[in-house]
Amino acid sequence: VNVKYLLDRVDLEHCLEVDDALFYSLFEKLEALEDLSAADLREILHLSNATTRHFINRATHPSAPPDNSIQNLFAGPLSEIIGSAPDEEIFSILANSGKVKSLYMFFEGLSAFRGRIYPTVTEIDEAIKKRRWKPVVPEFFERMEYSSYYSDYRYNNLDHIKNNHIDNNANFMMELPQKMRWYEFFMNTREYVFVFSRFGLTRIPGCTSTHGKCGLCISVTAVSEDNPEAFNIELVTDEASYGGLPIHRHPEITPSRIHLALVSTRWSTFQNSYQRKPFLTADGVRYGDDVYSARSTDQLRVIAYVRIE
Repeated sequence: VNVKYLLDRVDLEHCLEVDDALFYSLFEKLEALEDLSAADLREILHLSNATTRHFINRATHPSAPPDNSIQNLFAGPLSEIIGSAPDEEIFSILANSGKVKSLYMFFEGLSAFRGRIYPTVTEIDEAIKKRRWKPVVPEFFERMEYSSYYSDYRYNNLDHIKNNHIDNNANFMMELPQKMRWYEFFMNTREYVFVFSRFGLTRIPGCTSTHGKCGLCISVTAVSEDNPEAFNIELVTDEASYGGLPIHRHPEITPSRIHLALVSTRWSTFQNSYQRKPFLTADGVRYGDDVYSARSTDQLRVIAYVRIE
């Protein structure tokens, strides 16, 4: 009775949106229960149907414009996610935190604690299975393997992870053709176009569009002195916006299927998503541990890792 009382009052929709690991864990616990009565089964079905109905209704009758923000960026410093947890608890936090939204972010989180945590291959596999994380693009692992961030993980059978959690068919990498200064990127509101290219092909396999090449467009909202939260990077989804571009939009590419990496051309280390939004200081734009002034010549590459199914 107490369990039913709690389930009747838990906000499952909010739980799924904020912390999907907790949501899935709840249903795994319910699935493991023994000697369920017909009333118990009806209650579980009611919970499942109510959650599904919420998202169907929201998709069919949206009450607000969709949030097209690229979701892996600006997840906040890892220090806030991990808190004061001892080293032996860090892996579990990364494996279960709702802020760790993809396998890309999971490995970025592990890399940040190299030399402090030593998960086994089995533990990593189980975390990936539990969170239902999709495989990553091969190029991501190539960067990871040659990065000093991951040198400590080679003993941990990186080849096993690489061979079991990549997908060369449904995943690909796109990079902006131009390098630019960090300050310029942060301080200008504008759009950037990525063009698909792999092995000389400019079309995603199976694409039948007759307009231009396959690709995607992102919109950057500049850093604002008046509003520190104004900076944003969003996927452009308005079909009309693609009319004058040399690419066409793929509706199956949604913000949650994009992992965007802002990569310094100066350092060879592996960049990660766990930063605050950039903000203005007296010396320039601060992003992470660095400050970029108008005179700074430091440049970045912008890479999009994309999943299409």
